[in-house]
Amino acid sequence: MKFKVEQSARQDVIAALWSETLASAYQMMKMLDCRHLPVISETGRLVGILSDRDVQRGMIVPLATTADLYPKAEIPEDALVSEFMSSPVVSVDRSDSISKAARLPVFDLRSGPSRTYWHNQESKKKRERK
Repeated sequence: MKFKVEQSARQDVIAALWSETLASAYQMMKMLDCRHLPVISETGRLVGILSDRDVQRGMIVPLATTADLYPKAEIPEDALVSEFMSSPVVSVDRSDSISKAARLPVFDLRSGPSRTYWHNQESKKKRERK
């Protein structure tokens, strides 16, 4: 029996609107104690993902401090989620198998492919050689 994504995925997903302010999305992330939020359009279509690093890029940090000192960092009132979210997003359908989802590349545009992705690719090459 193949397990489907819908069997293990959360049903109650909370997302940020791409048109909302970065500050309100950041407040939601702090309230939910999460580091990533899916970003949707007004029609509910997935258009991006907002990470804590994306939020940091939107912060104004006074000189003589660092971005690690959040109490002194501020988010401009007019900064929008759409300006700082990462896009496009690679996703799977809820009816897809877990194995298909596990084969998706994990990629961060700022730092390149993750070690997990490279490990999976190397494992795949070893299996193909046998």
